[in-house]
Amino acid sequence: MFENYLKVAVRNLIKFKMFSSLNISGLAIGMSCCILVFLYIQDEIGYDQFHEKSNRIYRVLREREAHSGETHTQPGTSGALAPSLLKDFSEIQSAVRTWDIDTWINYKDKWFKQKFMMTDSKIFEIFSFPFAKGDPRTALIDPYTIVLTQEMANKFFPDENPMGRTITVEHRYFRGDYKITGVLENIPINSTIQFDFLASSASSEWRQKSFAGTVWERWQRESGWLPIETFILLQEGYPPSELEQKLSDFMRRYMGEEIQSNNVYHLQPLNRIHLYSNVDYGMTMYSDISYIYLLSTLAFFILLIAGINFVNLATARATTRAMEVGMRKVVGANRRILIVQFLGESFLLSLLSLLLALSFVELFLPTFNAFTLKALSLNIQNESLLVGLSGITVLVGLFSGIYPAFVLSAFEPMDILKGGKLVSTKNNARFRKGLVIFQSSISVICIIGTITIFNQMKYMRNKDLGFNKDQVMILELYMTDRSLTSNYRAIHQEFIKHPDILAATASHT
Repeated sequence: MFENYLKVAVRNLIKFKMFSSLNISGLAIGMSCCILVFLYIQDEIGYDQFHEKSNRIYRVLREREAHSGETHTQPGTSGALAPSLLKDFSEIQSAVRTWDIDTWINYKDKWFKQKFMMTDSKIFEIFSFPFAKGDPRTALIDPYTIVLTQEMANKFFPDENPMGRTITVEHRYFRGDYKITGVLENIPINSTIQFDFLASSASSEWRQKSFAGTVWERWQRESGWLPIETFILLQEGYPPSELEQKLSDFMRRYMGEEIQSNNVYHLQPLNRIHLYSNVDYGMTMYSDISYIYLLSTLAFFILLIAGINFVNLATARATTRAMEVGMRKVVGANRRILIVQFLGESFLLSLLSLLLALSFVELFLPTFNAFTLKALSLNIQNESLLVGLSGITVLVGLFSGIYPAFVLSAFEPMDILKGGKLVSTKNNARFRKGLVIFQSSISVICIIGTITIFNQMKYMRNKDLGFNKDQVMILELYMTDRSLTSNYRAIHQEFIKHPDILAATASHT
């Protein structure tokens, strides 16, 4: 029986080529949009999942009440927080500090500005950044040691092994020569922690001689400048809520009653940092869960429009299949069998649409990646993607086929064979009109939203800022050499003497 239904479905696809092409292409476009959104959402909610202990890693947030009464949440903490937490709470397995900056790196007079992060040697006990070369247990134990990503190794050492080489970091606080002790695989794009170079904080020299060293070691009661972020790894099975309850007394013990009265420590799960970070600043650009809800809704409506289009086309050609329905009922087919047949045809169309949609996704994925700044890929072996694709196919096939199947199977043989009226009943006609109105309304809303967003982006790109940004160069003098800041007036005079420089100024943030 199934084989017969399949043959009939294929024959109908071939016989009604125009109808089949319109339905398959319409569904394929809707499904391809859904797949792209699915890949994007999967990437967004998958941030930091590659860390083996991600479900036990937490970032410490400091929530403070300002004089205005407003509440501010900051990821920046005192440098002394991590070692103190580790000392006072046995439920914390490990704790680490990070301090990220952009600075200049030099090797054999090749200077590049890269993402540099100072951290503790225990970072690899918490985070699962895979090593291509080196030992994570010892890579950052010694002073002035550093690890870099594979991308940086190829950039600075294209023709040599970087292990054991020395690079120079040019920064106000972290200036020095660092020995390379490890090469990491490239950091995944969907990682909250991003860096090119990861340096050891073990050196006592910079900690003793620079202001940054005191920041790294001390309790910082003021909240104006807190560049250090603290991450902890809880013992297996220990609830973070219990630790949070103890942090109030912990803060009072180390920072005093006054600070504790308007400051609260919170533990933020690593897996929630990317989408649920309503903080004043941070080491990376965050997204927002509301964008996920918005995109999910948009994808749903696009698929809904495609499905409604299928329903309208299927019911509109009901009369062309009336004789087939009548003959099948005469020879013994009941309504249940006919419904199964028409649903089978719908699922076949849905499956063919999926195959075409996958081709569309492969074709447009590079453009989509460039637009979203992602590195998404269509990996059919991905279990969650397979489940998602199967779900979309079944949902589309069921939604698109259920109503036409019931309409077509309801025809009576006597009316068909006598040439009676086969047009849908008044209720069915109203339902179809309602679908058309709903489809048109959703389409208009999507079009208006698209035009609005496009015009807003166009306005942002073309808004007159009062200067020609293409002719403005920014030099971060403060970051590269402290003496340049104190001698700014002399430097300014040298700049404006240059015939190609019209004006020069400075600002500090």
